[in-house]
Amino acid sequence: MTIRTFLSARLRLYLRNYLTRRRLRRQLQHLDAPALAALVSDLGISQGDLAAEAGRPFWHSSQLEQARRERTEAMRSSVSSVSPPRTVNAA
Repeated sequence: MTIRTFLSARLRLYLRNYLTRRRLRRQLQHLDAPALAALVSDLGISQGDLAAEAGRPFWHSSQLEQARRERTEAMRSSVSSVSPPRTVNAA
């Protein structure tokens, strides 16, 4: 894979994510009261959290995405800090 192919694939991924966030946040903003109440009860989060998510710019990831990213980084750092076992040479 060339660097150009890699970068174009990465750009498409980011663009798709941004467009999806924008679409979903616009849909949240235009929900009527019964649909919003059903969503709140289904997801188990407050209307304030939904309003905050709907008001975020599309280039900001959601709080769930950020939490997942932080967990992944924490796992990577804990794995990289563990040193490999030492081997003992039998004489």
